[in-house]
Amino acid sequence: MALCATLSIVSPTHAQMVGADNEADFYRGKSIKLIVGSGAGDSFDFYGRLVSRHLGKHIPGQPSIIVQNMQGAGSLNALNYLMNVAPRDGTALGLFIPVATIQPLLQPQVARFDPRLINWLGSIATDYYTCGFWTPEKLDVKDLQSREYVVGSTAVAGATYAGTRVFISALGLKLKLVPGYGTMNELNHAAEKGEVSGHCGLMATTLKTNLWQAFTSGQLKIVLRASLNEDSTLPGVPNAFDLVKSEEDRQVLLLLAGPWYYGRPIAAPPGLPADRLKALRNAFDAMVRDEAFLAEAKALNAVVAPLSAEKVTETIADIYKIPESVITRARPLFGVE
Repeated sequence: MALCATLSIVSPTHAQMVGADNEADFYRGKSIKLIVGSGAGDSFDFYGRLVSRHLGKHIPGQPSIIVQNMQGAGSLNALNYLMNVAPRDGTALGLFIPVATIQPLLQPQVARFDPRLINWLGSIATDYYTCGFWTPEKLDVKDLQSREYVVGSTAVAGATYAGTRVFISALGLKLKLVPGYGTMNELNHAAEKGEVSGHCGLMATTLKTNLWQAFTSGQLKIVLRASLNEDSTLPGVPNAFDLVKSEEDRQVLLLLAGPWYYGRPIAAPPGLPADRLKALRNAFDAMVRDEAFLAEAKALNAVVAPLSAEKVTETIADIYKIPESVITRARPLFGVE
């Protein structure tokens, strides 16, 4: 009796088997287009091509995955395409810069979609903002609140600009911001040379893949972070969410940090058949546990810290509860006038 009960739990039902066969029949011999909302060679393209080599084998029928880069407007072009033009049959997926998902709040005139309607598969990695300073001296948040430090950023409306402006606004930091550096590499080199003290747009994945030696040697100090998840690799670094003094300040921080919690998201457009969406989500879950995928990611120094589709959906729902008064305050912080 007990054995039969166990078998009834772990064995697929007839309906499940038929559903899997149907999805295999649909996908067999087909290809899925993975729309990457950035140019060839950058970190999102890097993750997209990693996914393209592994996701298909976990989808019934084992379709091939073909990357198509669709850069422009901080991934808005790609996300507008996925939500408004792409086929809704499971043959088009997207991977894009997550900040694009808050643009309907900040710039509704250019973002023609509602991210709460996106069918998420999950996120390959979570990420978060940190404030990094290239200095031999010991620094803490109180220093940043009491003394002026010159920090840099890339273009106005870029991630480092928004990160610094939000930290200043939410925590009262006395940072003098110098925008206009062409790339993150230029900004990091300027900090290494002492041209600026550092910046508050240093993403944790960049820290761990490109600047970990500078951090562990003490050349680079991480003074602050803004993250929705704990990270045992940065013990003792205070979280801005624990330091804010008002709910409005917390909501401004959520607008900044929330999208990076689902930092490398994979999405499908609305309107997919339920069984097909389930097959794609199951494939994503299997991929991020697959030994071959994890081994290649490790060899490429790619951070894998997956987040479920449910967590992505919950986080976006929380972001879209932020009141308009807070959005109005946040727009100039994000470089939107």
